[in-house]
Amino acid sequence: MALRGSGGGGSVGVLSPEQQAVVDSFRSFQSQPQGTESAYPGMVYMGRTAYSQSDPRNVDIRGGAQRDRWITGEDAILEFYEWESKTRQDFIAQGKLSGLLPADGGEMEGARLWEQLVGQAAFYGARDRKVTPWDVLAGYVRQSGTAETAWRKDPSNPDFEVNAVTGERRYIGPQFKTQTDTAVNLTDPATAKAVAVATFQQLMGRDPGEGELTAWASALQQAEQAAPVTRTTTTEHDPITGEIIGSDAATSGGIDAAGRQYLAEERVKGTQEYADVQAATTYANALENAVFGAPQLGA
Repeated sequence: MALRGSGGGGSVGVLSPEQQAVVDSFRSFQSQPQGTESAYPGMVYMGRTAYSQSDPRNVDIRGGAQRDRWITGEDAILEFYEWESKTRQDFIAQGKLSGLLPADGGEMEGARLWEQLVGQAAFYGARDRKVTPWDVLAGYVRQSGTAETAWRKDPSNPDFEVNAVTGERRYIGPQFKTQTDTAVNLTDPATAKAVAVATFQQLMGRDPGEGELTAWASALQQAEQAAPVTRTTTTEHDPITGEIIGSDAATSGGIDAAGRQYLAEERVKGTQEYADVQAATTYANALENAVFGAPQLGA
């Protein structure tokens, strides 16, 4: 990517509107009264540039001889806003590659970085050293390594990386992801009452009382809280795009209909009334056998 120059287009020898603005800016500066000083310690070296033989001032004009281009720090800063959009984006990309700009930095951060680079180049210029702002930036880019090191984690999604130079996005997350969710599933009151009524009718020959229903509902709720439902979902991701290409889910734990029935029966069987009913039933059966005789096998 080429960053040097004014970033303007156009044919050789013909000024684009952006280049004309630069020319006007320089002429305006040179026409100021003597004694006007820059806030920077020295002039800023901007590299070699072409100039017109008939107008040998330090202006960027296509065609003609090459000469060193020195401008004030103020004018150097303004050039950031005179670049084409592509040139600014390339500069910002190099700033990210160098580590001087954050991965999500934009034009505002890029403008501040350019101002800092201009200030550094002005110190070199004060000592007649030809160091451009791009030269200063290039030093940081070289220290950061090759283009491969331009990859930075996407702050919005750590499963992806973004190339600070090319803008390319790639998936770096695992091929398989497993997520486990745990929840307590409580039986609704109508179902809990139906289970209790059916169980009492079967074992006791009667409906449960109000207090028995409340006690049963409380016991069922405690049992369900102690046995939460665990759902494990495994998704497979495309190793290139990160898109989900398959998924599988498994559920464990919790109390199903058979479990609720078993709990209700155990609760009823644990009462003294149930023991009395069983004893009475056993006595009645024995008396019936004694009076009428036990049924004969094979009869």
